[in-house]
Amino acid sequence: MEFMLKDPQELTQFLELGVDSWERSATWGPSTYEAHALVMSHDTDGTMDSELAALKRLVEVLRGHTSSPNAAYFCFWDGWGFELDAPKLESVARGYYVTSGPLNGLDGWPNSASTGDVSPAFVWPEDRSWVIAKDVDAEAIGLAASRSAIAAVSSEREFEVRKYCS
Repeated sequence: MEFMLKDPQELTQFLELGVDSWERSATWGPSTYEAHALVMSHDTDGTMDSELAALKRLVEVLRGHTSSPNAAYFCFWDGWGFELDAPKLESVARGYYVTSGPLNGLDGWPNSASTGDVSPAFVWPEDRSWVIAKDVDAEAIGLAASRSAIAAVSSEREFEVRKYCS
């Protein structure tokens, strides 16, 4: 289920993707949230999960911390080597395709023969209760959310919250 997208510039303005803030937002998420964390994910055998698998599991945990799980936004870096039929946002550092849909539609995310599973750079529910930030060059997943949402992620065995700031 897709819903009508607003203007991508207006829709993503809260992500703080300007000259002075892009690097911070791409790593930690927007500064306006109560708390921030860097999250690593491990498979049951202790090896690192794929980026997409980690994001899917993180979204599963965070679904309980939003009032809008059926309305979410996803920004995909335009450098993955494919084009999406979606509005495009140009930030100071990267271009993104902005798509929408329910949080449980993660298996429908793009896949590329050259890149394999493709992870979105940003994910957030329509109520903006949290933002996942996963830049293509970053090792960890950034999370901007409430303290209770970050505590829920921290309590999951496969996640390691490496840094936390409030």
